[in-house]
Amino acid sequence: MSEIFDYNSRAKVMLQLRLFKFQGLLSSEQIAGFSDEVQKHLNRGD
Repeated sequence: MSEIFDYNSRAKVMLQLRLFKFQGLLSSEQIAGFSDEVQKHLNRGD
């Protein structure tokens, strides 16, 4: 059960970060500070 919670929480965070990026609330410099996995997720589709 905790694995499902962790996955859902992680998915929500990734979605929120992506929304911040598209709203212009995250700069390239800020994105560069995230892990490679998060950067790849945020830059997908650019």
